[in-house]
Amino acid sequence: MSTVLFNKNFNPAAMPKNFDEAVNRAISEDALEKYYIIVPTGKMVKHLTQKIYFEYFRQYDKPVAGTNIFTLQSFIKYCFTKIYEKHKYIQISEAYKLAIFEEASEKAGLKFFNGPKDKLTPAILKKLADVISGLKEDGVTTQNLFNDIQKSQEGSLPDIDLPRISDIYALYCKYNELLGDRYLDSPELLKLTIRKMNDSRNIKDNPNILPDSIFDNEIILLFDGFSDFKPPEIDFLALFSGSEIPTAINIDYDDSEGPLYLILEYAIHQLAAAGFKMASDNSETTLFMDSNNSSRTRYLKHLLFSSTPELSKSFSDIVSIYAFRNKNEEVKSIAKLIRFLTLKKNIQLHEICVALRQPNDYTGLFREVFYNFRIHPLGHGPVVKIQISQVEQADCLLDELDRVMIILTQRMAVDAFIDVDKFTDRW
Repeated sequence: MSTVLFNKNFNPAAMPKNFDEAVNRAISEDALEKYYIIVPTGKMVKHLTQKIYFEYFRQYDKPVAGTNIFTLQSFIKYCFTKIYEKHKYIQISEAYKLAIFEEASEKAGLKFFNGPKDKLTPAILKKLADVISGLKEDGVTTQNLFNDIQKSQEGSLPDIDLPRISDIYALYCKYNELLGDRYLDSPELLKLTIRKMNDSRNIKDNPNILPDSIFDNEIILLFDGFSDFKPPEIDFLALFSGSEIPTAINIDYDDSEGPLYLILEYAIHQLAAAGFKMASDNSETTLFMDSNNSSRTRYLKHLLFSSTPELSKSFSDIVSIYAFRNKNEEVKSIAKLIRFLTLKKNIQLHEICVALRQPNDYTGLFREVFYNFRIHPLGHGPVVKIQISQVEQADCLLDELDRVMIILTQRMAVDAFIDVDKFTDRW
């Protein structure tokens, strides 16, 4: 299920709408320079680049001169270098940024986070740097934080942690001050790029309107594979809505399928308001169905994030949630449960799956505990350890819940904990 957002010069009936179509078209037309493909990760850039190299050489028996495949960050930097004079600004590295944060922490007069000798520990400094970098990437400014602090002091925003926020605000301000006008981190680079593009539109009869004048030849611009856009990134994408460059944004989205497919709803509304049109290639519309008349899979799609009581009632007969103080109790209890299921319920080991969000954190512990409980080691026996990283994988699992025991383990903060020695008595 996908939806394509496109500007006035993009023809969805005749132009490629995803990166696979674009790659195939670029190779078949021998026009790699025509297609600019932007994907979310460097790994996807590498994958598509290698695919083009192999397929192009196989078809034309000659090497590729170059490709135009970017991450969103590298594409923004590409646009920036085309807009601004070389050496006018310097983009700082992560190490240099952390050094600026260290200097800022010494000059900001922090009160809450400072450790012995009024100095931050390296771990806290790194964490604060990540927090402030995340705020900048989301478009949260120092003025936004200052407004929140004022509201808190006035009593209209009582739920914020004022000492923490005050220190973050002070560090954020001092970091920007030390950054100055010439040194740029990634959010500042994006901000300057957006500002320059907007300024070019405000010049009457400007022959070099941005972003059109960045590219020398006729191109097609395609964004694909994204699961989220930050507000400043949405502002950047919106600049292409009125561009002469055919631009499309392909996303996995369907407003009829419920909350799981609505992650990009805010971005879609903002881009549509900027002038992008929307087309869907869904073959059919899935209507909401009552839980009594639909499969659990479809029901979950609509109510997984719902606070209505129907969800717990529908799944209470097959799903139980337990919490433990630490990993040792957690793994020991799972081992006891597996022994109980195999000896008392006659369920075979190959019918049991232990599914973990972060399996690498548990591997050694499971091997040790399973050996003590005479359960075959994970690397050799039929008990399988998997990682569920995509919600859509639940489709096949839910259909098997009546005959396969799925154990989802994750420590949670609760008031009462399970007594490990009495754990199996509750099953």
